[in-house]
Amino acid sequence: MLFNRTIRFKLGRLSISTLVTLTQPLEGWCSNVVGREGYHYIFMDIDDHDYDTVIEELSRIQYENQLATMFIMSDRERSYRVYCFSERTKREYLEILLDAKIVDYNFIVWVIKSNKGTLRVSRKYNRKNSELIAVLEGYEPYTIPEKFNFAHYNTSINKLGRSIQFGR
Repeated sequence: MLFNRTIRFKLGRLSISTLVTLTQPLEGWCSNVVGREGYHYIFMDIDDHDYDTVIEELSRIQYENQLATMFIMSDRERSYRVYCFSERTKREYLEILLDAKIVDYNFIVWVIKSNKGTLRVSRKYNRKNSELIAVLEGYEPYTIPEKFNFAHYNTSINKLGRSIQFGR
């Protein structure tokens, strides 16, 4: 099967790569606070960490930054999305993400490149519906907003790919 393959061509010093993959459309909430330019909610994407490590690290980050209540969602083991409705500047948001040693690297890169964190709210292919698995009571008052910036995007169904190389 040709899907989930990176195809590379090399002609002398010129290399050309392309990825062939099956994708799925998804929807997500964006961290940008509606009506408050330059401010973000503290949204985090966490993968490949066990539950106890996640709770311990989020509790530390929450305390050190005096953040509001954190809502932790999951649709499979070792995969978490964190919603916290504290409002911080982009710089403060990035500092929090970088200080939390468990946040997915690609999520942080996306926040820097796109000026927003986007957390999926729709169901991913071959996964169960997301469930609220933990609530960490916070240190500042918050309101869950009535309105969010919303993103529509596509992502690969299977992130594991193989390379096929032509030429030397």
